Amino acid sequence: MTPTLTGRQGEILRCIGDFTTSRGYPPTAREVSDACQLGGPSGAHRMLETLRHKGFLERAEGSSRSLVLKTPRLDCTSLDTGDLFRLVTVSELHRIFADLNLRMALASDSARTRTYLINEALIRTTRTNVLVESFSQVGLRGVDVKDHLRPLESALARASGDAWEDFIVDQWTFNSVMASLSSSVAAADLRLHAVLWPDIRIGQAATAAAGSWIRDFLTAHPARARDCAQRAKVVAIGTAEMLMSLDAAYGWGEFSVKFDPSQVEEYAPLCA
Repeated sequence: MTPTLTGRQGEILRCIGDFTTSRGYPPTAREVSDACQLGGPSGAHRMLETLRHKGFLERAEGSSRSLVLKTPRLDCTSLDTGDLFRLVTVSELHRIFADLNLRMALASDSARTRTYLINEALIRTTRTNVLVESFSQVGLRGVDVKDHLRPLESALARASGDAWEDFIVDQWTFNSVMASLSSSVAAADLRLHAVLWPDIRIGQAATAAAGSWIRDFLTAHPARARDCAQRAKVVAIGTAEMLMSLDAAYGWGEFSVKFDPSQVEEYAPLCA
């Protein structure tokens, strides 16, 4: 059975993930308590134990820095067919962006950037494998969602002349759109929040990293701001068309989102 996840619990998991990413090691219960205002280590221990019991955390005895984020097994039998196909699409999107990350890692001159991109590719690949394994519960294998992905892939394929510029704009735009929309879906249902939390987390982390790269890029190349914004709008619209294609094919589902392509600025800050 898929567990539930409250908004507060999601904030705590994000805090642990952000701390671990920035420091290279996980926080202690006291540090989690201070960052999330849990009222002290005992309150943090109770919350962390709840998250461990639900399968979102793993912690070893005898170490104060042993928190590791985990992904609970997804019970696909509780989802309708349309939403299963939406999750198949999510797994394919992780595969696409994992490939893009590795391609850019090979071309990067920065060891730090290469490490980040390779790690993100590994996280996305792991998530894809978890989803594919979950689909096997209901005999869902070899599903082809290429037609639905085509609008986004077409947008991503449009080269502006600078591969790094295209990549960071694509990363920021697509992930900010998907994290925002997934969060709005998750907010309405604690079970859906648990299902989508790993994907929300990946999207938020990718958006933050790409945002930093974009700021650096535009500081060095301010004249490219308008071109970046235009590309962001194209990618946001491609994302919207992909989502609407899924709704047209499978009907309205729990994971459906109302997305108006004429208002992409709401979802992709770079477009504004």
